[in-house]
Amino acid sequence: SLDARDMNWQTLLAELRNQGNAMIGPHGMSFDLKSSIEETDDQPGSLLCLNLFKIYREALTNIIKHAQARTVNAAFSINRTRLKLVIQDDGVGVGNGRVGGRGLTNMQTRGRYLGGEILLNAECGTCVTLEIPLPLQAPLRNTR
Repeated sequence: SLDARDMNWQTLLAELRNQGNAMIGPHGMSFDLKSSIEETDDQPGSLLCLNLFKIYREALTNIIKHAQARTVNAAFSINRTRLKLVIQDDGVGVGNGRVGGRGLTNMQTRGRYLGGEILLNAECGTCVTLEIPLPLQAPLRNTR
């Protein structure tokens, strides 16, 4: 549920964990989500949650479709100065002209919209990192 009235960092983390298990498990891969939530004055709003979930889901979908991975590890951390989401697999990685479609572009656009940045590292498997400085800017940045 993305109802902002019920959303806090712990609820968001539980939703990410549930979604990761539901998406990755049926494909014979193991999934683990580590977390670190420090006390912060900000709570997640519905636009942050929606965009974060879409980035997360796209990264997991790409792993399912393309990575040939056995293991998927994610990490979510939040403190007073930043939110960080990392999704990493042990698959074939990205490269040699294999990047196509709109998925990565959409993730990068959503990351920028939130005031953050998506980094892609494909040295050993694939690692997608989203970092968003906090406190969030209001309103969220225009992507134009």
